[in-house]
Amino acid sequence: MISEPLSTDLGVLAEMYEEFHLLRCRTDPHVYCPPFEDSYYFNELSNILLYSNDEMIICVDEETDFIKGFAVFGIREFSSPILRKRIVCKIDLILVRRGSEDSGADSEMVEYIKTYAAQNGCYSIEYAVPADDTTFCDNSGFEPLGINMEIKLK
Repeated sequence: MISEPLSTDLGVLAEMYEEFHLLRCRTDPHVYCPPFEDSYYFNELSNILLYSNDEMIICVDEETDFIKGFAVFGIREFSSPILRKRIVCKIDLILVRRGSEDSGADSEMVEYIKTYAAQNGCYSIEYAVPADDTTFCDNSGFEPLGINMEIKLK
């Protein structure tokens, strides 16, 4: 079941976000680093929920009210003198709690976001992920939009 998070859910969401991010810090320390403040994750999600134009949803097990995952996304409008105006739904984060990976929470959230994007006149949904982490995107119907290349300098 998809719903909007309550402020009382922020502690659980912050724990999930911290666990996910600290795993990234360990697996890719050249890109990710732990925050300086312990309350970073809670404050970041609080700001999104209370002050941002972005949307946040949670995926909850209907029988137990257990939060299986959450997503942060929003509508962005792109235009310039040489490009046609595009309204795009940008997913900033989709996070599924460890142990709930096979629950279908990610697919349920993507389906909700698809409906939301269509209702808001979006041209497409975009989700930027690391090149080595495309399994979720492949399984959810995402296709490559572009490729960012880099040369690492020491």
